[in-house]
Amino acid sequence: MKPKPFKLPNFVRITHRVKYRVRFVEGFPDDPTQVGECDFEHKVISIKRKQRPTRIQETLWHEIGHALIRENKIEVDVDLEEYIIKRCEKPLARIIRLNGLRFK
Repeated sequence: MKPKPFKLPNFVRITHRVKYRVRFVEGFPDDPTQVGECDFEHKVISIKRKQRPTRIQETLWHEIGHALIRENKIEVDVDLEEYIIKRCEKPLARIIRLNGLRFK
C-alpha cells in the first residue's frame, strides 16, 4: 500500500503571538542534501518536497523544534540544539502518527 501524501499546514503557531508560514520547496541550491530550513527573520519553514511522507513529517518537526527554541529564547549551544532536535524528530513524528493527531 502506497503511503498517503502528507499535507503541510499553511501555518504553525509557535507561541500565542508567533506563527510560521510552512511551504514546500523543490530544494536548497546551496546544499542539495538539505531537506528543511527555518527562516527566523521571515518566520518561514521550508520543507523539501521530494521526500517520503514520513520523512516530510520528521523534517517539519525538526524545523518546528528550531523555531520553538528561538521563539522561546532558550539559550543553547547550536551543536547541542541540533543534537537534541535530531534525536527527537523521529520519535515525535511517530507519536503524532500513532495517536492520529493532525493539523487543523
